Amino acid sequence: MESVLAASQESVVAAHLQQISDDELVVRARDRGDGAALDELLRRHRDTAYRVALRICLDPAEAEDIAQESLVRAWRSLSRFRGDAAFATWLYRITTNTALKRTGRRRDVTMAELPEAPGPDLDPATRVVQRERLAVATAALASLTAEQRACWVLREVEGLSYEQLSEVLGLTLPAVKGRLFRARAELTAALARYDRGGPTKDAVTDDNSTTATPASNTATEANPVTNSANEESP
Repeated sequence: MESVLAASQESVVAAHLQQISDDELVVRARDRGDGAALDELLRRHRDTAYRVALRICLDPAEAEDIAQESLVRAWRSLSRFRGDAAFATWLYRITTNTALKRTGRRRDVTMAELPEAPGPDLDPATRVVQRERLAVATAALASLTAEQRACWVLREVEGLSYEQLSEVLGLTLPAVKGRLFRARAELTAALARYDRGGPTKDAVTDDNSTTATPASNTATEANPVTNSANEESP
């Protein structure tokens, strides 16, 4: 009976913590030693840490290690976190630095295809084009330096401002904009080459072997990776 009551109480506490802001969770975990608050804080940002790590290192297994290491570092350093920036921004910095140290300036990263954007209502031909464009964008990202990828990921996927990028990466604003410009240019050029040439002969088709047509606006809109590559440079 006691175990049932304890489990019920833990569920109530967990549900309550899910409604609390990051700032309050930090205070509870850092200043009061609240383990449940710490667990919720790290749980809340685990997927983000993995997503950022994956798009910098382009390897799922290594991204898992980087995300886990980053969360452990955040936990161990929480007593030194003073709240000058949002907890999420602070964790971006830890995750990005960890990923950059692992990947360095290597360009010969192991390329793993980025997750495909959902598009269940797309016709088979458009789905083929979408998959191909995603593969092209992933290959273009793999050709960048890790730092250029980090700039692109944090800006285009995570939505950080240039000022936040400067803070997270420890770069000047001109340096951030320069790296982001080169990353966007590489993605734009790669996708333009694909669009001129059309689908590759190795494209995956549906059971009816439908021939894919040139990339359409629908495919582009369904794929956030390609959308950001076509934005204007800073």
